[in-house]
Amino acid sequence: MRRIDVPPATWQPLGGVPCEKLAETRLELHWALQIVGAPPLAFLEHTPDFSHANLGWVPDDATFVTRRVGASQAIRVGLEVVDFRLVIRDDADAVVGALPLEGTTLDEGYGWMAEMMGQYGVGDVDATALHRPERDFPAHPVRTGAPFTGGDPQAREELARWYDNALLLLSGVAREHGNASPVRTWPHHFDMAILLTLEPAEDPERMRSVGVGMTPGDASYAEPYLYAAPWPVPTRSKPLSSLDGGGTWHTEGWVGPVLRCSRLVEAGSDPAAQAEQARAFLASAIPAAHALAGG
Repeated sequence: MRRIDVPPATWQPLGGVPCEKLAETRLELHWALQIVGAPPLAFLEHTPDFSHANLGWVPDDATFVTRRVGASQAIRVGLEVVDFRLVIRDDADAVVGALPLEGTTLDEGYGWMAEMMGQYGVGDVDATALHRPERDFPAHPVRTGAPFTGGDPQAREELARWYDNALLLLSGVAREHGNASPVRTWPHHFDMAILLTLEPAEDPERMRSVGVGMTPGDASYAEPYLYAAPWPVPTRSKPLSSLDGGGTWHTEGWVGPVLRCSRLVEAGSDPAAQAEQARAFLASAIPAAHALAGG
């Protein structure tokens, strides 16, 4: 059985595709992942932090998977990144349904997903009722009816390596901090992350914390990057400490340490050196973000 959220044994070398060449493929994957994230929002019990909708990562075959949905026939919905297809996995983890996405429209993807929910006894739902992002989401032609192309296959493989490495890194951080949440991927922002709780509170919006994660790119940077984000968002009036591993401070819209793809791969593709640099960055970034959060 494939192991969900169990990190690979070793770091995967990055830089096979230039950082700036990943954006278009990343956007297609981001939109495709919204189809996967829709069934948990429709059928699982709501949690205040939306953790019912977050996703696991299967390094063995580069697949995002949901939590189990359905009762009589519990299934998981997934997106295979390298093969670029939607899948339905049964309780034994066998693929029992698949939809290749290349040449498929967003509407067709949602229609297929609604059909699968009925076929496997999860529930009857109209495709138009499945969640689609409206605000704070990157524009792309698939949103207005263009078919998925899949982008660059090599870029999909490179992005899969980023998620493998993020799982390896974040699992290590979680072991070092007893206050860490599980490593999960959040479909709306497409980031794999953990939350380090500094001060428990009933209201998540009031809870001091540091989010540590990797995003394959977003409105802040068009390339993948590692980050440590303190919450609540601090002001720039506090001094910003130095960072190791080529890290820099992001200060527009949110404040936190980042290590961009271009800084991580500029010294070469040696996996041991990249892993050491990434760990050095996080070792300095997490205390710096902790201090800004008032810890």
